[in-house]
Amino acid sequence: MFFLSILPIVFGQAAFGDAPVSRPSTPEEMLRSIQLLGGRAGELSDIQPSRIDSCEMEVWPDCLRKITYQIFKHPETPTFIARGEANVKKRMKQNEKARGLPAGTFVFGAPIFFRAFKHADLKKFLPAIRTPDSKARLLHQLDEEEDGGILEVWMRTNSGEYVLFHTYDVKALMGTPMTKRNDGDFLTPEGFYEIDPLHVNPNSAYHLSFDVGYPNEYDLNHNVRDSKTGAGNEIMVHGICASIGCFAMGDPMIEEIYSLTEASLNRNQVVQADGRFKQYRIPMQSFPFRMTKENIGEFDPISMRGMATHFQGGAGSTFDIPTFWENIREGYEKFESTHIPPKVSVSGKGAQSKYQFDVQDEVIVRRPCP
Repeated sequence: MFFLSILPIVFGQAAFGDAPVSRPSTPEEMLRSIQLLGGRAGELSDIQPSRIDSCEMEVWPDCLRKITYQIFKHPETPTFIARGEANVKKRMKQNEKARGLPAGTFVFGAPIFFRAFKHADLKKFLPAIRTPDSKARLLHQLDEEEDGGILEVWMRTNSGEYVLFHTYDVKALMGTPMTKRNDGDFLTPEGFYEIDPLHVNPNSAYHLSFDVGYPNEYDLNHNVRDSKTGAGNEIMVHGICASIGCFAMGDPMIEEIYSLTEASLNRNQVVQADGRFKQYRIPMQSFPFRMTKENIGEFDPISMRGMATHFQGGAGSTFDIPTFWENIREGYEKFESTHIPPKVSVSGKGAQSKYQFDVQDEVIVRRPCP
């Protein structure tokens, strides 16, 4: 694993203000609760011993101690991260100006949201005249494209909605339009994931990286033969330009994406509906393509059944691709209509389980100064 054995202690429940609190009823009470619990959250949230004497004397971001891993095996790693941050801040200003957005729309360290598509442009594979043969070939054409993906980074603004900050090209992934269910099947997952501080690895062999949170409950349920470890793990967003299932972004772009991820994780926390605080996690959605009814309708059902059978592996059940695509399309459309990532859960058991989407009821707030 990428992290030292001390990390479970550092990141234990006590570090995140686990004690129950009454739900604040006014903005003043909410702020007061954040300040109180945030102080406790800061006590164990940093493996660096330094601490300033007074919060008021320091600019807000500088008085926070990081909760992501901060022991670097390579002396140049801090330079990579700092370079990524500098480039992101330049890109923020450029994108605001180019798109006519108010200055300050994008804030480094704001909550972010990742949305990945294995294939950014489905239309380039579609002939002017559709035939049964062209539909049957489409799955195999996508299977062969490994460099047509994109990773969108959306950033929350003062309105609470998320605005597209930038779209990064994915240098390599496994383009097969089929979600991962087995260890060693070399597929890139499709579904709904969360990135937390323990997923961030500055000492990656692939320049910089973070784990997307695969497998989730859905993935484990759909490997009915081994619902604990059969689905595999360690699907990363990383540098370099090669992949056997991960999202390979290339070194320059992973520096930007990593710096955005680290800053967002370190500078935010969540107030749950019951008033409790918990660690903020970055949502990530992964799709084979843009999940419109028109795009889904371009595929041949017989070919989809054949592909599902081919990749069944040791999962122990036949996977219904059309049903799965309709399920994840719900989550895709929730975000398309609101520009707020939905609350995602899993209902049902085993191979009958599916994603469920609800209105987000958690409040993301900035971590207070400890």
